[in-house]
Amino acid sequence: MAGMGIVADDLSPAAITSGLATHFIGQRIIYYSRIPSTMEVAKKEALQGAPEGTVVITDEQTAGKGRMRRVWLSPKGCIALSVILYPNIAHLSSLIMV
Repeated sequence: MAGMGIVADDLSPAAITSGLATHFIGQRIIYYSRIPSTMEVAKKEALQGAPEGTVVITDEQTAGKGRMRRVWLSPKGCIALSVILYPNIAHLSSLIMV
C-alpha cells in the first residue's frame, strides 16, 4: 500500500535520523524511553536555547498533557513527541496553541 512503511522498534536518534529526508525538523532528536511529558522537556530545552526543529520523543509518557492541559494518555509502546518551533510572532494568532 502506498505510503506505508516498516515501523522499527528502535526509536534511538540514530535510527530515526537515518530515515529522515528533512533539513529542519528532527536534525536534533532527544530520546527518552520514559518521561513524564515530552512537552515539558521540550519547553525546558527551548528555554535553554535548543535549535528550532528539535524533537523530543519517548516510548511512554507518564504525565502527558493535551490541549488546555488535559491528561494525555501515552502508554508504553506508543510514540509521543514534541517539536520545538519558534514561529514568527505575526503568525501566532493563526496557530492552535497547546
